[in-house]
Amino acid sequence: MIFDWPEFLLLAYNITGMGATTISDDAYWRAAISRAYYATYHIALAYAERQHYQRPAGKGSHEALIAWYSASQNPRRFEISAQLDNLFRARISADYYKHPPRSKYLYPAINQNNLILSLLQADDILQSVSDL
Repeated sequence: MIFDWPEFLLLAYNITGMGATTISDDAYWRAAISRAYYATYHIALAYAERQHYQRPAGKGSHEALIAWYSASQNPRRFEISAQLDNLFRARISADYYKHPPRSKYLYPAINQNNLILSLLQADDILQSVSDL
């Protein structure tokens, strides 16, 4: 069975609403940031691959995908690159740094995730209409 990537976003929302018993609240927040990022990353990657995106040799997969969106003349794709980059940085902070500020990263991350999903869907619709 193929994993439904948007399910990670649902998990992110569920994690932030759970009370911690044996796991700290910080662990839940960090996991939520990470899952929100990866949900968005995989949705953005799937869209890019439908547009014949291929990761350039020698570049990290995350940075390369952000650069692909950033290089677009389409303003929606350019906005996606900025939002995906912000979410990527929040995920790095949550995964690697001792004290990521929760309110600064998590709430914007989840809001950015909704924005990116909306932009991708809108871009998909525009592309489909232009292909008619």
